[in-house]
Amino acid sequence: MRGFGKDNKPKKELIRNFHKIPSKEQIINHAAEFHVKGNISKASEYYKYFIKQGFKDERVFSNYGSILKGLGKLKEAESLFRNAIELNPDFAEAHCNLGNLLSDVGKLKEAESFYKNAIELSPDFAEAHCNL
Repeated sequence: MRGFGKDNKPKKELIRNFHKIPSKEQIINHAAEFHVKGNISKASEYYKYFIKQGFKDERVFSNYGSILKGLGKLKEAESLFRNAIELNPDFAEAHCNLGNLLSDVGKLKEAESFYKNAIELSPDFAEAHCNL
């Protein structure tokens, strides 16, 4: 087995580096921090890494979808928003984000439906009310 010596003990370097493997929450927090600070490139890197690891979290899919929407990658963004909603149908922000994208591409009836979903899930969600 790789990483183990003759006596089946982990190599010292693996033990030293084990603590450096980020948890799912650490990846999300780093991505969100970069996103808020406007470092879209670094945030995207973390979001992509998270998804490639096979982790599932509606916040990551929705946030990364927002970045891709801003970059004009609308089909990819729509897919990510829909994934976020599939992971957590009660995630009002993903409904609103998808509504925004659909509104931008002229699918107003469908957008309206997602805005209404967002409001139903979070009655005080001002952005969804405004966009509706």
